[in-house]
Amino acid sequence: MDSEPVRREPSNGDEELLKDIREDYTYFRDFWRENHEEAKIDLRFISGDPWEAKDRMEREDNNRPVLSPDELSQYQNATINNLRQNKRAIKVNPLGSGATDKDAEARSAIIRGIEYKSNAQSAYTNAFENEINCGFGFFRVTTKIIKAGEDDVEPRIKQIDNPLSVLLDPNSREADFSDQKRCFVMDVMRKRDFEKKYP
Repeated sequence: MDSEPVRREPSNGDEELLKDIREDYTYFRDFWRENHEEAKIDLRFISGDPWEAKDRMEREDNNRPVLSPDELSQYQNATINNLRQNKRAIKVNPLGSGATDKDAEARSAIIRGIEYKSNAQSAYTNAFENEINCGFGFFRVTTKIIKAGEDDVEPRIKQIDNPLSVLLDPNSREADFSDQKRCFVMDVMRKRDFEKKYP
């Protein structure tokens, strides 16, 4: 039987942190709202439904055809299949003082092992598919505890299925967002599970 999570009263520091998080979330969400609305339209077209609900209803009420010819998937599939045939991987170049090809190869081998354990190709492909479908796609680098109760961790590359669940820092200036200070990745979980995980 699961025990009830231990609840603690939030401190002033917690309240300040939560206030900052809420303000940041609202700012990020509002900044990306237009992009997300356009992405939803793109995804609707990709799924084979180019009609607005109002237009569809009007045509159906007047017994007019509502056709949805598939004109996109051939181009979409050609692009995505090209990626699948030419798999992506992280490449290490020997740069800086004392760096050698041997060091780069050793690091590449370690990274290949991480990619293999992470099933990184599926994460790369999923991010690319989302990018083709709606303009942006994501994966994340996280860590996994190797043995319970120990401090040893290994990096893992994980896919993010829903590109609309990510809100990048609007104040970032680099094209790859490598200088961002914060980022929201939203997820849904049952309230009971949330209370267990975050008492």
